[in-house]
Amino acid sequence: MTEEQKFAIAAINIVEIQNKMAPPDMFGLKRSFVEPDFSAELLGYDAMHAIPVNDVFGEECYLSKLRDEETDAAVIFHRLGSVQGSEGIVDKFECVTTDAKKYFILYLDPYYTKQSQQAPQGFKLAKYNVGLNGTSVGYNEDFPNVVKQVEEYSKRAYGADIASAALASVDMEILKKKVHKERLKREEANKHESND
Repeated sequence: MTEEQKFAIAAINIVEIQNKMAPPDMFGLKRSFVEPDFSAELLGYDAMHAIPVNDVFGEECYLSKLRDEETDAAVIFHRLGSVQGSEGIVDKFECVTTDAKKYFILYLDPYYTKQSQQAPQGFKLAKYNVGLNGTSVGYNEDFPNVVKQVEEYSKRAYGADIASAALASVDMEILKKKVHKERLKREEANKHESND
């Protein structure tokens, strides 16, 4: 492992390094950190219960540590955009587990100096990050195929390619079918809500 890769792996595991990497103007927007007091079944699943993390680096690091509670599958993600949360703007992420068993949307609030140590219902947090499973830089047309985006982004942001090995070992066709099917379900549900 090169020195650049060692630093990059340290950066995705140590909040203080992530905070030093954050743009200085972000700290004027930071809120005092308090671990959420709502249940795991609410945590992250809607904008009003967004998961508190430290900046966009914290979003990537938190989501890359998420594992399915039952299968231990990692989570692949990309940022869909920003929406209004309970305390201001929060980021919305489209996510799918590497085994294609779970597809979901999570909301994270990047305006803190620490990361939550709680996981949403059905998930746990790995103790250590070995690479990134997505980015917070924006929508990826080819989602869930984020490998190239993560490789390029991690070189720019962290100084080395730290795309997770989990990204290279997935069956991308199965994942694409799962995401497509779930997006259609979500669109149909949204149509029904707007007709009610």
